[in-house]
Amino acid sequence: MAIALDSELALRAAFDPFEQQLVDNPYPIWAQAREIAPVFYSDVIQAWVVTGHALLEEIFRDPKRFPSGGLGVMTAPPPEVQEILSAIDVVSPLRASDPPDHTRQRRPTLAAVSPRRVAALEPAIRRIADELIDSFTDDGACDFYQAFAYPFPLRVVSGLLGFSQEDAERLHYWASCRVALAWGRMDLEVWKQTARGMVEFHDFIKAQVLDRRANDRDDGLTDFVQSALGAKDPMSIPEIVEQTFALITGGHETTANWLTLSIYHLLSQRERWEAVCSGAYATAELVEEALRYDSPVRAVWRRAGSDTSIGGVDIKEGDRLYCVNGAANRDPAVFENPDDFCPGRSQARLHLTFGRATHHCIGASLSRLEGTAAFEALIRRLPSVRLASAELHCEKNATLRITMGLPIQWDVT
Repeated sequence: MAIALDSELALRAAFDPFEQQLVDNPYPIWAQAREIAPVFYSDVIQAWVVTGHALLEEIFRDPKRFPSGGLGVMTAPPPEVQEILSAIDVVSPLRASDPPDHTRQRRPTLAAVSPRRVAALEPAIRRIADELIDSFTDDGACDFYQAFAYPFPLRVVSGLLGFSQEDAERLHYWASCRVALAWGRMDLEVWKQTARGMVEFHDFIKAQVLDRRANDRDDGLTDFVQSALGAKDPMSIPEIVEQTFALITGGHETTANWLTLSIYHLLSQRERWEAVCSGAYATAELVEEALRYDSPVRAVWRRAGSDTSIGGVDIKEGDRLYCVNGAANRDPAVFENPDDFCPGRSQARLHLTFGRATHHCIGASLSRLEGTAAFEALIRRLPSVRLASAELHCEKNATLRITMGLPIQWDVT
């Protein structure tokens, strides 16, 4: 059913990020919200919704006024699910922590994705892209998400951290459990099954962390574990496990969905893909505009650290804020003709897909490198690729744009 959120009162009463219309194509409603009330309260999610680029910049650059600490899952799990999750140590991830604790944990976590390790990965990243295309190029059709978009970054991050490729499918499933528990909406049985997956994820990662503590290996996880334990103010094992969860999940879930969304938008208007294949744009320009145009991160959460205001609206201490990165990335105050896909636009790198300041994504350089390798391989290997379905659907998740497959086809020669 179509929803019309054409007044602040309607926005307050009915804005729901889980509404299918907002899940599949949120941009028209986000644009309405940005024009009507850039800051408004949603009774459905019990949070202030913020959509303007300048407002989000203000929030992200002031962690004292708008901290992340204390923000757990979006919806508290029922007792049956809490009982399952009680088997694991729960600590705050980086996204839900603030300085100085955030700084203490972020610095050693960066060791896993250091510039040295990311740069050294480029030949392997390009090889993985070609190997995946080799596996389906003679078929003439595939589900792009299943065949390429998620196994590509998953193989990359698995290799970076030192996990075997045999573990890849389990890691993908477990990462989806983590995402669903944090920001999804499920019935009880699915919730319980997802919680069991999270416990399995915890046990597996904890064993890997303890192994790296005892054995020196040449991989990113060893670098992280040794940096974290050897720091002046060392991280605990539960903290290391939690940040490893984040590296795996953020290291492939967001990139997988970003690549799928990007290919969908490039192919949905054929002239876009033809321009890309003709070499009209530098790959770096294409990557940056794709990141801006449809961010895999719909929104992030903050809270008011004290009574304050944003955009002329008074906010009470403890109130939650739903900061809509995707809406900010199409703010016409920053991006000219924001609903047009325009590689090479001068303002493209002002997008908020990777956040800002304290919580800027630590894997941004890796994601850009993966995007570059993926686009270049697809342009070279599958120039005749086209959509096999005009529709794109996403899972119901308040924070991420999680695609549910993308059928494509191409000419086999």
